Amino acid sequence: MSHLTITPAPTPASHRTRRWAVSSQGHELGEVRWYAPWRRYAFYPVGGTLYDAACLAELAAFCQRQTEVRKAERTVERERERERALRSGG
Repeated sequence: MSHLTITPAPTPASHRTRRWAVSSQGHELGEVRWYAPWRRYAFYPVGGTLYDAACLAELAAFCQRQTEVRKAERTVERERERERALRSGG
């Protein structure tokens, strides 16, 4: 049984990727957001928080799923950009 709540968080207009707030029983635990050097979503914990193996596994699975979604979206975006470039002559 999960004790984590993962909800969409506000994303700055200048960012291309989504963010999620992670909490448990009303306590903020951190945020999932894109980490560009790794080209994947990562969990940014609030200082002083602790996690057991089940919570870490759940966070890892969520990050992995969202990374796969983002990479698929990015593939579609690139294809559309190529199509627009070809239609505009180059």
